[in-house]
Amino acid sequence: MSGCFPVAGLRCLSRDGGMAAQGAPRFLLTFDFDETIVDENSDDSIVRAAPGQRLPESLRATYREGFYNEYMQRVFQYLGEQGVRPRDLRAIYEAIPLSPGMSDLLQFVAKQGSCFEVILISDANTFGVESALRAAGHHGLFRRILSNPSGPDARGLLALRPFHTHSCARCPANMCKHKVLSDYLRERAHEGVHFERLFYVGDGANDFCPMGLLAGGDVAFPRRGYPMHRLIQEAQKAEPSSFRASVVPWETATDVRLHLQQGTPDPESLRVAPESQRREMRLSTDSLRPRSCFTYRVSTLHPFSSCLPSRAPPHRPPPSASPKWGVGRGGAGGNSRLLAVERGSTLSGWGPSSLGRRSARRCLLSPQPRLWSKRPGTLPKSPRGLGSLRPPPPVWNRKP
Repeated sequence: MSGCFPVAGLRCLSRDGGMAAQGAPRFLLTFDFDETIVDENSDDSIVRAAPGQRLPESLRATYREGFYNEYMQRVFQYLGEQGVRPRDLRAIYEAIPLSPGMSDLLQFVAKQGSCFEVILISDANTFGVESALRAAGHHGLFRRILSNPSGPDARGLLALRPFHTHSCARCPANMCKHKVLSDYLRERAHEGVHFERLFYVGDGANDFCPMGLLAGGDVAFPRRGYPMHRLIQEAQKAEPSSFRASVVPWETATDVRLHLQQGTPDPESLRVAPESQRREMRLSTDSLRPRSCFTYRVSTLHPFSSCLPSRAPPHRPPPSASPKWGVGRGGAGGNSRLLAVERGSTLSGWGPSSLGRRSARRCLLSPQPRLWSKRPGTLPKSPRGLGSLRPPPPVWNRKP
């Protein structure tokens, strides 16, 4: 096997794309599904199974913002009543095309062996995601598929359930991807697996929420011109120093593959947290504690950049005061405040003394604009137009 070479900080990639040395995974690569791995919204695609390839207006009118999962449960029930069976839906899922260049990207990642650990986080459903991946020959690449549970019920009809419950005010009730990813990272840390870098490939507004987990040296791959990309741009414009991860927009998955494979990035994309900071992250899995996503309010910061860490000077409590975990009232105007353990600047005095200095950040709490990225409708043919971002709309790109 040929030697490995350092590209974009990835030192375990083989020069010829062959299998890298086996061992603990060094990098976590996370994918979205709809309009990321596949080039359509799969929830729109299954409408092809409906009579006339259209849902009745009476059903479409039942959609409520933030309750998309419940709406899709009714869609599957309606399709079942019309004689559509899981095998019919499977055929539709299997026919959804992959995004351009995605097959080559997944094949490249598979050749790297244990260099990458690959997971998928999707607000679609497990039945559809697994059907599409198996048909494309890439199902075995993913260590975990985290999506809304679905499968045939006792009547033989496809049933859908929510993934989990959460307290994030910005995400739909059935899934917050920030919580999903942070729970997974904490689970792997408890198993002794600590990733050097995180990579996240997505497109939708709900893919922006987990960006708060990315640190310096990590990479966000937003699909160019889609909501995730627009939200990151808004955050960077409002407070340039707030977004620590490198951002590599993609139009085809080839852009992602080339960045991982050839890597001629600018110096910013090679930023890696100091080893001392990385060591602190490994010592404490509390830094991955799930939390609600709230807005860090400053006069120039757009509310959509709320999950991003503040670069304001760290809070220094008076000597007589002992820092406490949780939410308290305080500050001008009675704003709620939160001291949250996060990958970021350090603050002494947190947790057991054996853990030393912990990562922490201080943020002002206020209600979030929601990141619901799906509404029933027709799949757009081009990158989604978002219209005015001020004030931001509560729902993106899906018209009943």
